[in-house]
Amino acid sequence: MKNVEFVSYDSSGRVQGRGRCREADAAKQGDGVDLFGAEVPAGVDSKRAWVDTTVSPHEVKEKGPSPHSINKTSMVADGTDVCTISNLHNPTVVTWPDGVVTEETDGFISFTIDESGTHSVTLDAVPYLKEVINVIATDPA
Repeated sequence: MKNVEFVSYDSSGRVQGRGRCREADAAKQGDGVDLFGAEVPAGVDSKRAWVDTTVSPHEVKEKGPSPHSINKTSMVADGTDVCTISNLHNPTVVTWPDGVVTEETDGFISFTIDESGTHSVTLDAVPYLKEVINVIATDPA
């Protein structure tokens, strides 16, 4: 019997694991309650996969770049200069420069920085690639 690549995924379509199994067993790779299984079609990189759970049967697809926009990647470290990242997918998991992780659902985030240096914000949203945005904050003049 033919072996195929599969992914296991949660109800949001986020891939939780991947591997190889017999073709007939690909859909059985989850528990059917919290995790589900699906065969990865030819041409899709399972390391960049997500699962579209809005269609039936669910479809494994490759993640693409996020369509977000950012108003600046350089700012003044004065606690008042505001950086805004908009057009975020709902929900987006954000890892802030201080390491705190939040789930954002408003379609945008805004923040200030009060220490100079390079600060990273990580965006992670199904069906987009995880992205790290570096913002450089300089001392006030």
